Amino acid sequence: ESPLNVPHSEVEVHFRMHILFQTSTDRLKQRAQRASVLNLTARGIDFIFQFVSLIVLARLLTPADYGVFAMVMPFVWLLVTVGDLGLASAVLQQPDLNERQASAVFQVNAIAGVAFALVLFLCSPFIGWFYGDPRVTEIAAILSVMLVVSGFTAVQQALLRRALLFDVLLRAQIASSATSSAVAVFLAWNGAGYWALVARALVDPLIYSSVAGTKWSPCHDR
Repeated sequence: ESPLNVPHSEVEVHFRMHILFQTSTDRLKQRAQRASVLNLTARGIDFIFQFVSLIVLARLLTPADYGVFAMVMPFVWLLVTVGDLGLASAVLQQPDLNERQASAVFQVNAIAGVAFALVLFLCSPFIGWFYGDPRVTEIAAILSVMLVVSGFTAVQQALLRRALLFDVLLRAQIASSATSSAVAVFLAWNGAGYWALVARALVDPLIYSSVAGTKWSPCHDR
């Protein structure tokens, strides 16, 4: 079939596949070097924002605020790590990958993210009981949203890394670090206490995902 007769939607799909699903060795060394520089730049910018915001927040918040937030984070990061199921890494390392396969992995990751978020939400009263602090219950329930975000965006981020599109990840890192730090400082300045830390933990992945996840969306063809 002539390319002129291909529907516009199919051309767009092919274009997206050309960027994210077709690997190329053309100028691979230069692209890899550029990706390494961008990756280091993103880490450096994130470190600067985190460092500055932590200094400011340390002046505005109390040790008790940090303590109640820290009680919840081990459970959150445990479920985030387990909830990934290793599928994002598999996508990153797969030499031959098409959009349908990536969409299937996305669906599994999304379901797992929702499932583990539900686990954390339902277990939040028990976590609060374990520490003897009802504030822990509220924080754990709200931070369960992080697991949903992680499940819905892990594949997109893996595809960007696989295609060495670290410029997109750099923009996502700058936007998320700057926004989450600003939100946390604003809330802490206005007396929100530990909720400033909760807001930063939620805003950071939400902004990162909204920027990094715009390059690809899963197909729903059967």
